[in-house]
Amino acid sequence: MPRHELSEGTADKVLAGYRAGSLVKDIASELGISDDTVYRIVNASGQPLRRSIPRMDEALTNRACELYAQGLSLAKVSLKIGVPATTVKRALLANEVRLRHR
Repeated sequence: MPRHELSEGTADKVLAGYRAGSLVKDIASELGISDDTVYRIVNASGQPLRRSIPRMDEALTNRACELYAQGLSLAKVSLKIGVPATTVKRALLANEVRLRHR
């Protein structure tokens, strides 16, 4: 599928929206372009991409370990800290936490 020329100022509007914290899908919809085009413009600008899921840093890992030790399930810990349950499980195992059986 051929790429179309972007109208003047589109890249600037994409970057302004992205830096302001707007969602990629909202920027794309507002400007009539695809999500991929938004990502392409952001990447080309050197702007770091935002992560939609928090990174499991030491503080978040410690919090997950505490919540799990208090008896919360992987799913409930996941909901509380905002990361997928599989990520919580990996973090717990990396910290030598013994997982409970269902």
